[in-house]
Amino acid sequence: MKNILYITGLALILTSILLVLEFSDSNRMSLIAGMILPIGLAFNILGFILKPKAIKN
Repeated sequence: MKNILYITGLALILTSILLVLEFSDSNRMSLIAGMILPIGLAFNILGFILKPKAIKN
């Protein structure tokens, strides 16, 4: 779960940056990128903070 959250956060941050770069003159895409970025940052921080589960034998 930790790795999934971390990778998803990175993907959302990258998507946000690419939207701003590709559609720099579109206010709608800037709004969407601005809404995606905090979600990606939250996922990234959660993925970094969560501790891995102990492996039980």
